[in-house]
Amino acid sequence: RVLFRSLEEFRRGTHPKLADTDGDGVPDGGEILMGSNPLVADLAAMPSQWRGVRLHLRADAGVTLDASGAVTTWKDQSARNGMATASSTTRAPRVQSDSAGRAWVQFDGFDDWLALPNFMAGASAGDIFAVVQQAAGPAGESRTLWNLGSAPTLYPHSSGGVFEAFGTASARLGPSPLFDQMQPHLYEVMAKASGWTSRINGQVYLSQITNTVAFSSAPSLGYSGGSNFGRALAGGIAEIICFDRELTA
Repeated sequence: RVLFRSLEEFRRGTHPKLADTDGDGVPDGGEILMGSNPLVADLAAMPSQWRGVRLHLRADAGVTLDASGAVTTWKDQSARNGMATASSTTRAPRVQSDSAGRAWVQFDGFDDWLALPNFMAGASAGDIFAVVQQAAGPAGESRTLWNLGSAPTLYPHSSGGVFEAFGTASARLGPSPLFDQMQPHLYEVMAKASGWTSRINGQVYLSQITNTVAFSSAPSLGYSGGSNFGRALAGGIAEIICFDRELTA
């Protein structure tokens, strides 16, 4: 839905390796869904559509590093002005750039993590989008992407699939995705009382027609702190945006 295929990117003139071509803080796919121009920075012209944003983290904005290059804080770019914070510089991710110049907040695959404020407090629904890239690592090991629901999200699970609990009291495990997870990709999870769906690059990965909505009151990115949930994500996050509603056309 939000991440275009290369042909669509070419046709629309958007950058195939940038989630937000015009740099106005609204992802290209979100602009298309709302009928605005992804090539023109026009956030001020669409406040009514761009509502319900609870969290917006971009690796190229609002990141503070210490002298060693470790992330100390990662500022929320939404109007809520929250902050992801590191508890220790020895367990903090780093910022790296890929060959296209895109910035990534890179987790070490071991124990890197960032604490988040309780940004989904009071929400009855949620829709989260993340631009993610996994690094090479040993097969058969679980890696925690985030803890935003009733349990940490294992991305991947030791089985090779994705174990997801965002916005649900019942975590769900899917099969191994049929794509190269070491390439940048878009991961989405939508949760509401009348349904729950996860998507990878716009394609439905898992779906349920009923759901008991649940969000973590102590959310985090990366290592969950529990051995049952493996180590931290081995890879990077370029951007996360989370709404307190389902994003629809």
